[in-house]
Amino acid sequence: MGPIFTDAVVALLPHLARCPEGVLDETLAFLLALPTDPRAFAVAHSVRFLPDRLRGTAAAAALDDATAMPEASGFRGGSRTQVLQTVGPHLAGHPTVAERALTLAAALTGHRQRTVAVVALLPSLQTATPLLERALDVLLTLPAAAPNGEVLRGWALVQAVPYLSGHPHLLARAGDRGAGDGPAVALHLNIATAPTPAPAHLLSAVLALPHPQQRVVLLNDLQPRLDPAHRRTAATALEVAAAALTGAPRWQALRTLARCGVDSADRAALLFRECAAVTHIDERPSLFEAVMDGLHPRLAPHMTGLALNTALATDDNNARRRMLQRLSPQLTTDHWHPLLRALATAHRGERLGDLEAAGPIVATLDPDLPVRLTEEILRIRRWWP
Repeated sequence: MGPIFTDAVVALLPHLARCPEGVLDETLAFLLALPTDPRAFAVAHSVRFLPDRLRGTAAAAALDDATAMPEASGFRGGSRTQVLQTVGPHLAGHPTVAERALTLAAALTGHRQRTVAVVALLPSLQTATPLLERALDVLLTLPAAAPNGEVLRGWALVQAVPYLSGHPHLLARAGDRGAGDGPAVALHLNIATAPTPAPAHLLSAVLALPHPQQRVVLLNDLQPRLDPAHRRTAATALEVAAAALTGAPRWQALRTLARCGVDSADRAALLFRECAAVTHIDERPSLFEAVMDGLHPRLAPHMTGLALNTALATDDNNARRRMLQRLSPQLTTDHWHPLLRALATAHRGERLGDLEAAGPIVATLDPDLPVRLTEEILRIRRWWP
């Protein structure tokens, strides 16, 4: 039973909530009867979609399979850590299974694997104070930084803050340890517990950090809490930081800059140029979406043409279609001809999907056009399978 079949099963899981109870029972029985390799992946992904009466059974079965897996694996769903990350957030109300998952997570020998597995469990432990305290103990004993430079403990403590907020003694323990890990980690924790709008001294402290990547990471968390004036200050600092960075940290700086708000044509043009220069097939549409979301409404109509050109110039099919789908609500009949020229000069197999991604514009041209295009696509398929 190959990955394509397993993918098909997993794709149907979000629709389980609409099924009668008998069908849900049959579905879980079917998943549990799968061969070992796809079973762990499929059962783990089913947990979040199953009703509470079946969730504990599915989660326990997923953990059974996880014990025989390696801690880490390059294969999707093929490691104990991945199963724990998938199942962990959905175990509230199942304390026995949650305790078992925490025991498995705490026993992982890889620092990063142990960190992400325990953090994934936190939503399920929020009301189970003894288990939450055990999870915090695991996080507090992590090394401050891993050999590859990841600030594991600081990141984990920041992720834990929302779940510790109802437990002052646990939050105080996290704060004490974070303060000892350096100013960046202490700032992370202060930002996570700051009011909105955040006090100005937090922004000043972030901007005083020496490393541009640290400033970017913290500004990403801080900017939603800033008032408009301080958000503009943060945006200027992010432009400076982006200029000093390369690769993924630079793209993160640009995304955070877009989230601060794109309220000038010059900044919008800069961000679309940067988007066109991004080489990573997932990062380009991610930055594109952030820019589109951050565009000021008065600018959006004037930037749609530039945004369309950026999307159409993207070679990767999936990335281009994701960008077109985000842009399609802004497309008007004025954009049909540039879109049509791009469609006409490209390989049919690539651009049929582009036409579907930009579908809303087709219906605005002529209510009958989508039907005619569908008929033409079906006619083509008869001689071009």
